[in-house]
Amino acid sequence: MGLIGRGIDLIRAKSNEWLHGKEKNNAGARAQEAADQIQKDTADLTTGAAQAIAQLEAVKDQKKAADAEVEKWQKAAVKFNASGDKAAAKQALERKISAQDLANKLQQQIDAQQARIDSYRQKAQDMQSTARDAQNTAEAIKAREKVVKAEENIKSADPNAALNKLKDAEADVTARERTQTAINEMDGSDLEARARKLDKDSKLEEELAKLEAASNPAAAPSAPGANPGNGHSEEWNVVG
Repeated sequence: MGLIGRGIDLIRAKSNEWLHGKEKNNAGARAQEAADQIQKDTADLTTGAAQAIAQLEAVKDQKKAADAEVEKWQKAAVKFNASGDKAAAKQALERKISAQDLANKLQQQIDAQQARIDSYRQKAQDMQSTARDAQNTAEAIKAREKVVKAEENIKSADPNAALNKLKDAEADVTARERTQTAINEMDGSDLEARARKLDKDSKLEEELAKLEAASNPAAAPSAPGANPGNGHSEEWNVVG
């Protein structure tokens, strides 16, 4: 893996660490999110139950229509039979039986669907109660988290932590200075620096002496062969 790949992995790791820490320190928001989800689930269930009830009412209307057909063909069969029209009476009875079969099937569907709707209704009521409790719990968690954050801010304001950081930084610099001094002594760079300083000091002393001599000629040393008394050259007598 190249440098770019390692850099991306490092950024991703830091990002995940930041997100995890942010999520961990945001309990109030997570509690509210959970309460909102329960509210949504409750609303979805309530909507579904309402739709099921509407469908049930439509089936009940079909059942009423089938019952009406049964009653209608029953009356028609009675009339046809009284008039002596046996064939028509049989046909009416066939229509009645068909309508009765449909009514029976619709009643079975109504009974089954009514049982499910009763279950949905009870579940919706339970979920509504749960949603109210969840919202109250979320509000309590958010209030508690505000208190915790305030306490954390108080603790973070303690100057001892900052002072400890200063002490650690000073100790780190001191250790590095000592290490560098030891390195200079071992490789001779410190000795060379001291030698250069001595040479510089010596040159300064020489320059200072010249400067003092130029400003005070009387203090300068006599030249060889000169007579410091009268300013004349000494005469040398040769003895024969």
